[in-house]
Order: sequence, then structure tokens, then C-alpha cells
Amino acid sequence: MVNKEVFFVGIGAQKAGTTWLADYLENHEQVYFSPMKELHYFNRNVTKEKLLLKKLKDSITKIGGINDLQKGLTDLEELQLIFDRLKMIGDPEEYMNYFYNRKGNSSCFGEITPAYSALNREQFGHIASLHPNTKFIFILRNPVDRSWSAHNYEKSDLHFLTRFEEKAFLKRSDYARTIRELESVIHKNKFIFVFMNSYFLYRQLKRSVSF
Repeated sequence: MVNKEVFFVGIGAQKAGTTWLADYLENHEQVYFSPMKELHYFNRNVTKEKLLLKKLKDSITKIGGINDLQKGLTDLEELQLIFDRLKMIGDPEEYMNYFYNRKGNSSCFGEITPAYSALNREQFGHIASLHPNTKFIFILRNPVDRSWSAHNYEKSDLHFLTRFEEKAFLKRSDYARTIRELESVIHKNKFIFVFMNSYFLYRQLKRSVSF
């Protein structure tokens, strides 16, 4: 029997419309979208994990101290989300349980973390191995516009042109590298590349992504 359930992972790009896509998917009747849009599981963001741990500790003593997760959740639901996110560190089974325990009858579930665009082929292959029907979504934007937007968002003290000397900053706009790494291990019918433009993006998603 063919598994029609879809596990999707949005891999970026940063400042290319991923928040718009998250809102679209969150409101889709067949989709369960992670209340934490950016789980940062596969790129292991230690800074984010430390921040979540601090919030967890603070909130245990004073319920109601978490404000940056999905709106509409109770304090206890937010605490559970943070606890489950921290529990999944280094454990792919717990990562998948994060979704399995929440998605109910949704036929499609997943998350979006723009930092995943910097992953390599081994990491993409690992993600694909977690579910028999894993699909990837990669939104592209003019790399100069994307970089400028990211630079302004991060409020860096460095000059914009200086940022191009940073390998991590450049990697976010090296779409060819991301696509090459992804295509080397993922079948072409398991991913979609789209461009940042709300109307065009909507039309491509309706045509190309079946939930």
C-alpha cells in the first residue's frame, strides 16, 4: 500500500517568503504545521536551544512567560512544545514524534527552517530517510535582495559588502550549491523550487504540491 501521507521540510531561503508559506500551510485544512516554525533540528542551533531552555525554566516558576510561539496556545501547550523541542536533541525518533503526537488525521505535516538551505547532501539524505514520503520546498529570491534583506533584519554593525566575506552569509545565497546537494540524493519528484512572488508562489504551490 502506497503511503500517501506527506512529511515536508521547507529549507529556505532566509528572507524569501518562508513566513508567508508557513501561514499558507498552517491554514490548509489537510496540513499540520509546527507551531514552532523554525525547529532548527538538523542544523543544531545551540543558541536557540539555550534560549528555549531558559524560557522553559523561567516559565516553570512563572507560567505565561513565553510569547514568541504560535498564538492561540495555552501556557501549558507552549511549555510542552518547548519541552518536546529540547527532548528531540540528537534523537530523530523524538523529532518525528513531535509531529506524530500532534498531527491527528492531517495527511501532510512538517516545518520550515530557512537555515536548512546550508545543509549538505548527507544531511538532506538523512532527512529524507525519516519518512517514506518526505518532500522538500525551497523558495528562491534574487540573491542580492535576499542578502540585503537579511543584513537589515539582523541589524549587523558590519558594512553590507563586508558581509560577503562571511562564508555562512554567502552560503545562504548560494542556491546552486543547495540545489546541487539536494538533487544528488533526492529524487526530482520529491522537491519543488519556487520563486518569491506571492501570486506566482501560490499558483506554483497549487499546481505542484498535492497534500
